[in-house]
Amino acid sequence: MEFDDVIRRIGEFGRIQLRTTIFSGLVTMSTAMQMMVTVFMQQLPAHRCAIPDLANDTFEIQGTWHQYLINQTIPVDGNGEYEGCLWRSGNDSGNGSVLPCKDWVYDTSVFPRTFPTE
Repeated sequence: MEFDDVIRRIGEFGRIQLRTTIFSGLVTMSTAMQMMVTVFMQQLPAHRCAIPDLANDTFEIQGTWHQYLINQTIPVDGNGEYEGCLWRSGNDSGNGSVLPCKDWVYDTSVFPRTFPTE
């Protein structure tokens, strides 16, 4: 018995097959949306080390005093941007030991919260 003979015997594409196809499509679309949302939730925004002992530190510059603290505490990488994982301890001359971060501040202008920032 050939495949075409089986299809003729059990019937062609009908109402039940249409309902099954639509239902399967709806389930697949909802699953696809759940998978796609992780693309946006996993976004790692721009970040830098939080200035130690500054309780209200944010990624955005709060004023000239904040800019001064950032320039004294956070080293600059080769691209002219603030290091994302290092901070400098020491005096105002910019000298001192460079240490790894324990806390970070993130740019919240695009995504207020993501999994990596939490």
